[in-house]
Amino acid sequence: MTLTQERTYKPKKKRKLTPGQVVFIICMCTWPLCIWILFTIICSIDGWIAAFQRWSPMKRQYVWVGWDNFELVLNGIFKDTAIDWKNAILNSIYLFLFNNFVMIPIGVFFGYLLYKKMPFASVFRVIFYLPNIISPIVMTMAFKYMLNVSYGPIPKVLSFFGLPLPANGFFADPNWAFPIILIYNLWAGLGYFVVMVTGAMNRIPKEVLEVGMLDGISITREFWQVVVPLIMETIKVLFLSGVSIIFSYFLTPMLLTKGGPYDGISSTIALKQQQYIDSGNINEASAWGIITSIVAFPLTNGVRFLLDKLFPPIQY
Repeated sequence: MTLTQERTYKPKKKRKLTPGQVVFIICMCTWPLCIWILFTIICSIDGWIAAFQRWSPMKRQYVWVGWDNFELVLNGIFKDTAIDWKNAILNSIYLFLFNNFVMIPIGVFFGYLLYKKMPFASVFRVIFYLPNIISPIVMTMAFKYMLNVSYGPIPKVLSFFGLPLPANGFFADPNWAFPIILIYNLWAGLGYFVVMVTGAMNRIPKEVLEVGMLDGISITREFWQVVVPLIMETIKVLFLSGVSIIFSYFLTPMLLTKGGPYDGISSTIALKQQQYIDSGNINEASAWGIITSIVAFPLTNGVRFLLDKLFPPIQY
């Protein structure tokens, strides 16, 4: 063969799967597929059907009632007597604002400190993220212990400095119940934001920062004009997760305050739906789930579209 002759490229033949490999793949895919069909597809279809039905004691079966369940849910929201629902909606909005405009900036700030290799950065990274790998039940139990007015360490410190404590405890006081949930979110959830933004910062090319150092930019300009724009995609993901909190946040208030006290002062939209289910009223719970889905889908996609317009993706 001379140098002028072209070499013909022969693609490699794809290796056929052995019968054992085929059986292994089928076994590995069958179980999660069955779980998805059972708990996503079938449950969703059943929920849609239940939203248009109601149990009839006379007929001893579920009967079709059309839009009655939706009407009952919406009337419960907009009537003046439904303070419970109003609190739930307002609390969910407050959680969204706290998550996106308080926790995300704090997470970005501390993430930047860890990214710049502050002293004991590795230790602080573990401390920040530790609450995210512990069971929420254990975390809420520890949090309630720390704030117990009878033997908790934090109330003892407050009493030592002469600060007043709520007579019924922080979790049963209407002035403290919901702020305590926000404090818990900051304590238990900040590490997630820190780890996410730190991971995004570690992807920034070192050459970009070195050019800035050669140009003599300050650390403040580096943070606002270089680092934040380059991690904006991660911030947008965190922001969208905050939008979903409006419709899905219920575990923490249920474990800390059970939605109380006094007419659901710390309830959320998702917690009220869960309380519907706990009371056996699955039909109105299904109707409320459909309503929230109809609202959540365009809202989330609208926020995503707006974020993409305001902060176009940066390729690097």
